[in-house]
Amino acid sequence: LAIQPTDFNVSNGATNEVVFSKSITASLLGTNGGMRIILTGIAPISTSEATASVAITFGGTTIYTSADLTQNPQVRFKVEVHIFNRNATGSQIAYGKTELYDKDNPSTVAGSFYGETGITASIDTTVAQTLQVLASESGSAGGSNPIINYVLVEKIG
Repeated sequence: LAIQPTDFNVSNGATNEVVFSKSITASLLGTNGGMRIILTGIAPISTSEATASVAITFGGTTIYTSADLTQNPQVRFKVEVHIFNRNATGSQIAYGKTELYDKDNPSTVAGSFYGETGITASIDTTVAQTLQVLASESGSAGGSNPIINYVLVEKIG
């Protein structure tokens, strides 16, 4: 449905800075369709300086908020969120996961953090709704800020 293939540098001290925004067409998901949101990035900041996270909102409802992305300094991360209509255009169930990769061995997952499985929402998908990725970063000590490398939104079903 959409891709943002370019780096987005999160601002120092950002609170819910819009990293990505996409209008999801009315009735696109039907009664049992869904979508997958995948984003990757790096949080090259010291845990003593800041915290960083990303959140996924759909129709103004926060569907998922990641774990703190600074739990392993200089870490690469991947966030994956699934949102599905469940037998109705105004009833959703969602799932999200954050993976943090080891800074010294990027092919090794250092930790996986799951959002509450079965997050529910009541968003009317018969009208266009906005999907957003928001980033927050609490540091202001001059260190490097998180970078979102890409955002991908795919239709499922």
